[in-house]
Amino acid sequence: MSLDLLASIAQIIEAIAVVITVIYAWGQLRAMRHEQLLGAVWEIFRELDAPEKHEARNSVYRHAALFKDLDHNPQATLAKLPEEAERLANVVSSSFDRVGYVVNRGLIPLSLILEGFHPSIARSWVALEPYIKALRKTRYHPKHEQYFEFLGTEALARYISREQVIRELDKWAESGSSSSDVALTDDIQATADNSRE
Repeated sequence: MSLDLLASIAQIIEAIAVVITVIYAWGQLRAMRHEQLLGAVWEIFRELDAPEKHEARNSVYRHAALFKDLDHNPQATLAKLPEEAERLANVVSSSFDRVGYVVNRGLIPLSLILEGFHPSIARSWVALEPYIKALRKTRYHPKHEQYFEFLGTEALARYISREQVIRELDKWAESGSSSSDVALTDDIQATADNSRE
């Protein structure tokens, strides 16, 4: 065998080893990215399922009527909104806005979030849309909670109609109360008493 033939065979073996190394590294990189994505999705699901967030959403659903006409005369109606209702609305809207931001930046696929949470996202957006729009008109910039709006409109466009969500919210209003409703009910009563004075 000639020396040139041996050198050529060595170069071919070396090239094959480089290709195998690149393929292995690419596979490792993809596995790492998949693990990071899975970890991020898991963390979002944990946050959205946290008892405080869950109770806040349920309370917002039950008291959606409080937010219904806020965007027609925002200055006057926001002033009459009970503090506890505003606090719960902010808990719900800010948690979904953070998730929407991560999705909008392309860090997590929209489908993963909507498949798991489209009912909650749609109900929350329909209930709080007048509140968010009132805040945009009076206190904040026009894009306040824009990522929550993005998630809400996508959930409504892909999974469930606004009319169906409104029917669901009506059923929530008729259902029993939760622990966060006690504080909200007390706050509503106190606000009503103060406005009569």
